Amino acid sequence: MSNAVLGIDMGTDRLKLALIQDGQVKKALNISMPENMIRNGRVTSPDAMAELLRDAIRGAHLRVTQAALVLPDEILYLRNVFMPHMTEEQLAYNLPYEFNDYITGELKDYLFDYSVISLHMGNPNGKRDESDEPLESDAEFVDNALNSMELLAVACPAEVIESAKEMMHKAGLRLVRAAPVECAFISLIRAAEYGRMPKPLEYCFLDLGNQSIRMYMFKGVRHQATRALDVGLSALDQVVAEAFSVDVHVAHTYLMNNYEDCQHQDYCIRAYNNIAVELVRALNFFRFSNPSSHLSAIWIFGGGAVIEPLREVISQTMDLRVHRITGMMPKFAEDIEDIFSFAPAIGITAAFPGADKSFIKMERNMPFKVLVNLATVGEKHLRLSFVIPVIVLAVLCVCLLFKFAVLDRLAAAAQARQEVAQVQAQVDLGYKQIEGFGELNETYAHYTTSGMTEEELKRANRTAVMEMLRLVVMPRTPLDSWSLSGNRLTLSINGATLEEINQTTSAIRADPLVDYCTVNTAATDDRTEAQNNVTANIVIYLKENQEMNEG
Repeated sequence: MSNAVLGIDMGTDRLKLALIQDGQVKKALNISMPENMIRNGRVTSPDAMAELLRDAIRGAHLRVTQAALVLPDEILYLRNVFMPHMTEEQLAYNLPYEFNDYITGELKDYLFDYSVISLHMGNPNGKRDESDEPLESDAEFVDNALNSMELLAVACPAEVIESAKEMMHKAGLRLVRAAPVECAFISLIRAAEYGRMPKPLEYCFLDLGNQSIRMYMFKGVRHQATRALDVGLSALDQVVAEAFSVDVHVAHTYLMNNYEDCQHQDYCIRAYNNIAVELVRALNFFRFSNPSSHLSAIWIFGGGAVIEPLREVISQTMDLRVHRITGMMPKFAEDIEDIFSFAPAIGITAAFPGADKSFIKMERNMPFKVLVNLATVGEKHLRLSFVIPVIVLAVLCVCLLFKFAVLDRLAAAAQARQEVAQVQAQVDLGYKQIEGFGELNETYAHYTTSGMTEEELKRANRTAVMEMLRLVVMPRTPLDSWSLSGNRLTLSINGATLEEINQTTSAIRADPLVDYCTVNTAATDDRTEAQNNVTANIVIYLKENQEMNEG
């Protein structure tokens, strides 16, 4: 699972984990958090949190090593800034000064990162005009002077990121991304709007959490506002606990499971109305601050998203269409319950088509960075122009070392084995000849010159005759029998063709041992064979002046 990423969202009372692989949500875990584990957005005990993560991963049998962490708003600064166009190096130097009026401590104690939202023309003073729109074509880019660019800038204490990296390491993970929750929603929006004309829609993501409710406002991928309300599902837990005279933890279970239809009771309806009124107040303030807003729908997630009566009251009171956020998520396994509770954990992995794409084509040395990632800030990245030659040189050295140290030695060893095999073959052949000497002597013992007259010995060399038969006759035609009387050698051949007889006769006459020869042929009686097969008797007269060539 080399491409698997574990999205992590640490809430006040719940830990949400989402395993993303190949752009799909494979598993999701919603784990109860110990009390006071998260305080003001910070982890009070990194070691205990690391142990909780490690146990959850092992218990769910998740095979993953990479983690993406959602950073809460309480521990960082988030701003939309407009800056003159500049290179990445210049931007890295100037960006910290955009937070000079917000950070009370030293700038060196913070990490800074950004994502490009849009490029703008005009506005030499850096102030955004509502008529400004992102550039829509390369031609527009070339024909007009580029004066400013809009960035989503983030500042976070360095010790928070270092603590998060150490915590992930103890849990057996490697932190590959850390970004604010707003960046998770930007990834959702980019995936939803990828391929569309860059006419941004307005989005409101409503987090119905246990301790508080948050509203995240966006126009396209531009973050406009975040509103936190001091009311949450805990108010519903309280009224259910009073109605059933039980503990609030038990009451929360009753509420989520709609025990005795408690979600539709009057005491819960009144609590829903109180929550809806607070939401309307926050929405009215946002519209007052942004008079050009045309927000018409909200996307709900969090624990309260499962309570259908609450969704209906919110929709009626706010006069907005209410959607579950699942419509903006990638594919997910059907057995995952309450998938909408994991929206930030899923979005922070940026595992969506188009999530890492910008709607604006950058030119020359302009920054092309659309994902905030505080986990990689400060890490030194080697230039490809330097890395590639070094890699090529290293590979070449390894190849040469492998050739001289391994291949050449293997070749020498193979050559030596081949030579040994050849010598062994010669030795085996010698032993075979020695073993067959007795059989050879017995086979040819009757071929002897004893009893022959001196005149007969001079007429023919029996060894030479046998050699002639082996080399001249037998390779060309089947030999049934032969006999030697004085200097007359008679051969009996059966089943040969006339062409084979002629070739054999010509070869015999050309042998220096032969004086002349005669041939008698007749057709064969075997009708199953070819009609040109014959029987033949070849009478060979050997020269009388041959010398004995005794071995």
